[in-house]
Amino acid sequence: MQPGYSQTLPGDQSVVISFDRGDSLGEASYTLTPGAFHFTNSADQGWDLTSRSFQVTLDNSQGKNDFNYVANGEAGDVPAGQTRDLNGKQPIVVDFDRGDGQPSIKQLDDGVYRIAINSQTNTWDLFPAASESSLAQSQAVASAPAPAAP
Repeated sequence: MQPGYSQTLPGDQSVVISFDRGDSLGEASYTLTPGAFHFTNSADQGWDLTSRSFQVTLDNSQGKNDFNYVANGEAGDVPAGQTRDLNGKQPIVVDFDRGDGQPSIKQLDDGVYRIAINSQTNTWDLFPAASESSLAQSQAVASAPAPAAP
């Protein structure tokens, strides 16, 4: 694998992966079960493969309506004024109704996502909390008419 490369393997099967740790550290071999993994490198242990976990927070603290979603196949909600943490061994995929009858499916990186009205489409959306657009969008929540609750 080249640097920056990722590979998706069948999600419901175990896969054996072997690789050279580098220098004179020899070969490593692992049986991977479903999940996400990444390579790490240290001077004393060389290359290694470790499992990765994912953590997302859905932030509805400024919302006036509950936010309903399906994340990785499980239904959930974020009550108005609250947050919800989602964790897993695979990337967090959130499916929700934008409020106009159209579904939105988003794969989220680790972090906090603000639930707000997208001022350009007047529909529900998820915005990375650290972004400037998230701040502008969440400020628009108070002035924009809310779509029907998903």
